[in-house]
Amino acid sequence: MGVRDRQPPPDGSPSTKYPELAGNRELIDSMRIRHLDVLRKVYEVHDGMFPIDLMLTTAMSRSYSLVEGFIAAFDSWNFFAAAPLLRMQIDTLVRLSYMSRAEDSEEIARQFITGVEFRNMKDPEGNKLVDRHLNELASEFHPWIKSIYAATSGWVHFSPEHFHATWKLDERTKEPDTIGTIQSRIPMGPDAVPAEMVADILETMIEVTKVVFAYAEAWTSRKGMPPGEMREI
Repeated sequence: MGVRDRQPPPDGSPSTKYPELAGNRELIDSMRIRHLDVLRKVYEVHDGMFPIDLMLTTAMSRSYSLVEGFIAAFDSWNFFAAAPLLRMQIDTLVRLSYMSRAEDSEEIARQFITGVEFRNMKDPEGNKLVDRHLNELASEFHPWIKSIYAATSGWVHFSPEHFHATWKLDERTKEPDTIGTIQSRIPMGPDAVPAEMVADILETMIEVTKVVFAYAEAWTSRKGMPPGEMREI
């Protein structure tokens, strides 16, 4: 299957169990393919090659793979994998957000492509660009990042979130002096994750990826242009 081929959901996907998710499942797959078109425009608008091109291409390559992996995990109800992939997409977003607004974006990109990690860079006030600080800065423009970052953190590190998704209390079997029967299933089955969470994680991956595209398109509009000028894209 080619990278531009559509990947329809298999039987048993959450979008077949919950038909109201079919539209967003189709959308995230179309966004997977759209990565190629967004990046193509970056290179078509100007013949020059800048450090930001190299960093942005890396970000878009990562984003494509994260979305592709997310779709596979989503379709198989593997939210132990899907939620951390969403967290990683946020990681991409906050770095693009900082670079795009930095006083010298080229210098940020130049440091990055020479091997300097963001956590070893500093903002103009001297604060290291660790994840927490990057999220704080990005949340000024994307207020929803804080809540999503916190919600997905429990799925990245081994935590009670994994326990609650693995074990379920069945009070129907409750006997005197007991709380009931606990049940588990490996791998996690369709009933382990509430329908609301299934819908939320899919919608959130879509929204975060849209913002990643927006930063790529913002660079496309000003690549090679005189300071203060932008082109229509």
